[in-house]
Amino acid sequence: MTPGIDNGGRARVLLESARGGDSSALGELMELFRTQLLIAADNGLAPAAQSKAAASDIVQETFLEAQRLFARFQGEHAEQFRAWLRSILEFKLKEHHNRYFHSQKRQLD
Repeated sequence: MTPGIDNGGRARVLLESARGGDSSALGELMELFRTQLLIAADNGLAPAAQSKAAASDIVQETFLEAQRLFARFQGEHAEQFRAWLRSILEFKLKEHHNRYFHSQKRQLD
């Protein structure tokens, strides 16, 4: 179960408030999923790339991107929001790996 579901509908209320323009509700909503995202980021970072960024850095970038793109979020439920955050996280991980491994390749050339 996700924290949003376990939290007695708190995520649903926060999602509704965030849709109404409450930026603090959006921040609180994202915080409900921080632990899950940290675990996913930690598992997704290549060991060699961990010297350039920690899982918490990737999660923070994910949150910043989610705030920027929130108006485009089309889901209605906490689980959809979690999945949306996770997709942003996956993109951020790929972006980080591409930057890291591309710079490594340039150093070898």
